[in-house]
Amino acid sequence: ALYMDYPLTPDELLAAAEAALEKTSGELVGLARQIHDGYLREGIKAGSVQPAAELDDGQVVRDIFALLAEDRSTSETLIADSYALADEIVGFVKEKNLLDLPPTSKLRIEDVPPHLQGYAVAQITTAPPFEPELESVWFWDLALLATADDFLKEYNRPTLAMVYIHEGVPGHFVQLEYSNKSERIVPRVFRNGPMVEGWATYIATQLVDEGFTIYSDKPYGYELQQMVDRKLVLRSIMNTIIDIRLHTSDWPEEEAVKMMVGQGFQEQGEAEGKLTRAKLSSVQLSTYFAGHHAILGILDEYKTAKGDAFSYKDFNERLVSAGSPPFFAIREFMLEKD
Repeated sequence: ALYMDYPLTPDELLAAAEAALEKTSGELVGLARQIHDGYLREGIKAGSVQPAAELDDGQVVRDIFALLAEDRSTSETLIADSYALADEIVGFVKEKNLLDLPPTSKLRIEDVPPHLQGYAVAQITTAPPFEPELESVWFWDLALLATADDFLKEYNRPTLAMVYIHEGVPGHFVQLEYSNKSERIVPRVFRNGPMVEGWATYIATQLVDEGFTIYSDKPYGYELQQMVDRKLVLRSIMNTIIDIRLHTSDWPEEEAVKMMVGQGFQEQGEAEGKLTRAKLSSVQLSTYFAGHHAILGILDEYKTAKGDAFSYKDFNERLVSAGSPPFFAIREFMLEKD
């Protein structure tokens, strides 16, 4: 209750996550069946891959992600490859007029320092509230990524773009730059976890829904980016499920890994790493889906209230300019008439 300050109880949030799991899984499978035979035409012709009609849903999805995993960075190139995505993502946000952006020159990407190793593959430390002129630093845990090839298979190029969006632009970096502009101290200093992670999760999906893909010149490029987004949404949903079940019931740890690999299509190394993170923390893993779920609810109400005057730019900028308070305050702020 203290960490989340959220409208739903853990049981209610778990029920919402389980419903979203079924819906999002269906969307992912639908996209996979739509492009499987075309995207994997060469493998089918060579006999190394079977046509979708002969496969169950899970194998159809896994076939596509197996080929997509070949387009990935190494631990030595990951930071440079992350920087290389900036111009394309910033250009897309500006083209679609989704919100005004701070200069990305204030965002640095580095290997994680030793005291933060082993907890998360990627994380960001933003400019401090009382020294907002300083840089924000997005950390990759290169040592963790180098422990298993599974990790880098998980972070193919379309996924790397989504991580840049989530951690950097227009995710956490932009969000906290907006907060640091506030004249009031409270919005700069106090941050609600579901709002922080919810914003980054929501805005990443919004970019894809608006047409973003790193494969704009390739067949099935947009569908592949959609599949990556749906897989990451599944990950955030499963974060909530494993966090609540592991900490409030006798749910076996091996069931958590089985769900992430089987239903979430995660690589074994990624799933085992997430289990470790769930055991080293509590509540934080629930914030991604919780925040996304709440923002979408407010968005629906905001669209209804604004009617023809609605624009994503107005909604997005109003949302991040509020700082990161709990959702009872955000909803009131977003829907007030003045």
